[in-house]
Amino acid sequence: MATTKKTAAKTTTASAAAEKKPAVKKTTTKASTKSKEYKTTVTLQFAGKETCTCCMQKKAVEAFVAAGNDEKNIKSLALYVKPEDNKVYFVVNDDQEGSFVLFED
Repeated sequence: MATTKKTAAKTTTASAAAEKKPAVKKTTTKASTKSKEYKTTVTLQFAGKETCTCCMQKKAVEAFVAAGNDEKNIKSLALYVKPEDNKVYFVVNDDQEGSFVLFED
């Protein structure tokens, strides 16, 4: 009678191999399309006088507050400049209007 001997074959599976190696993370970087921000100033010159937008904005806020409103409630401010009338008209939050003199004499 002949005896046969079976040997256990060593097998490795894909999951066993994956457990031994650290997981590789794929990272992608997106190119930034955001433009660089910078400060812009606008100066209005008319009839030998001049003013800047920051001064007009400040005067509009002062006029808004002088009318009994709170500066904290300002969400938007639009300025409309009419140098021929020596006036700046403003609209706060799309519903409150006012005006002030552009150039003081």
